[in-house]
Amino acid sequence: MSARNMILGSLMESPVHGYDLKKRVFRKVFSDFGINDGQLYPLLNKLEAEGLIRKQVIAQEGAPSRHKYFITDAGRAAFAAWLESPEGEERSMRYDFMRKDEFFTRCNYIRHLDKKRAVAKMERQIQLVRDTLADFHAARERMMEKNVDPY
Repeated sequence: MSARNMILGSLMESPVHGYDLKKRVFRKVFSDFGINDGQLYPLLNKLEAEGLIRKQVIAQEGAPSRHKYFITDAGRAAFAAWLESPEGEERSMRYDFMRKDEFFTRCNYIRHLDKKRAVAKMERQIQLVRDTLADFHAARERMMEKNVDPY
């Protein structure tokens, strides 16, 4: 799971200030993701340089300026490409699945796909799970052929 896509996904919801972004995504939803200001703000600058987001500087009297971030059309396209991609969704045993599972991360934002693409994504995932289950059954059969104690 990448912080890049979590930022783009959050900005798909609404524009946000950097501090609020950190609070909204990285503290509330993925509290142990482990991003700090020294990582977040350079990443925001990089996304802006890549044209995926834009920053609005809001001057405040007697206080530092605030930066509000917005997703661009290029950012929406990059996010949609990631959201539709099956990369990283292969099934394996994961106990911290909400933190590291690409498919579950994408599910948080699946409403941004049209219905046909969302259904296709879910069907791909169902097939991956079926394939994994078939692999488990085949492994069990091979173990039984070798008289391996199943318990």
